[in-house]
Amino acid sequence: MILGLDLDDWLRGERHWMTLWEFAERIRARPGTAYGSAILQDPEVVEALAAEDETDGDLPIEGFGFLESRLATIEDRVTQLLWVSTKSDPAGAPRAARPVYPHIELREGMHRARMTNLENQLIPEGGD
Repeated sequence: MILGLDLDDWLRGERHWMTLWEFAERIRARPGTAYGSAILQDPEVVEALAAEDETDGDLPIEGFGFLESRLATIEDRVTQLLWVSTKSDPAGAPRAARPVYPHIELREGMHRARMTNLENQLIPEGGD
């Protein structure tokens, strides 16, 4: 553990630059890092997380990169395989959580509006 850190130590060349990057990686606030683990064990954070409803909000975009995307896809395929092995329709299998990207949400909203407009043109008002 590095105690008594001073950035000037690196600027003067007294410490190797790699140790600064290693330290920065250790203190990043994400699960699995030393700092992220400490935050998740803080009693106030534990209480706040326990009070949240699981369905509150979407998965954040920040931190969801290429690796997380690929892992979510693998999770989807494994779930679909499990559904197929039970002779269920894999199209109904639940999907891994992914963030909602604003441009995709807007695109889907525009598509729904076009489809609703088309439906209104094809089906006259009050028609059964």
